[in-house]
Amino acid sequence: MPLSLPTNPVDYQVHSENGRTWVWIPDGTPRWQICKEPPVSHKSSHATGGTDALTPADIGAASVESLNSLAAQVASLSPEESRAWMFGSNGNNTFLGYLRTNDFPSSGSIYDSPAWEIFRTVFNSSMTSFTEASATGAWSNRESLIYS
Repeated sequence: MPLSLPTNPVDYQVHSENGRTWVWIPDGTPRWQICKEPPVSHKSSHATGGTDALTPADIGAASVESLNSLAAQVASLSPEESRAWMFGSNGNNTFLGYLRTNDFPSSGSIYDSPAWEIFRTVFNSSMTSFTEASATGAWSNRESLIYS
């Protein structure tokens, strides 16, 4: 029986027949290739403690140590220095705002707190020039605030 091509040639696929195992290799020249041994899942080999363990650096992620260091730095900030930041855009308007953690409301959404410091940049239609202004108010109301 001839082997048929996979419907999605991006996927590796396996076919076994008469004691032989074939695997679809979707690289530059997709092809069926016979395997000397049946393919096995290798996910566990890349896990911590596996035979081919991956580190955060292998995939461009931050290490546990650097994340712990960052968390310690954030924890050491005073409430006046610690802030939540937001970014948004609408058409030619971009908004960047922050709310100090000591201004977080005791109930309700932080986005409705009137203590946000919001900076608006308005670009012209060709995006070659802009004006900047700021306002204080709720992030949820950023498009209606009066900026100066």
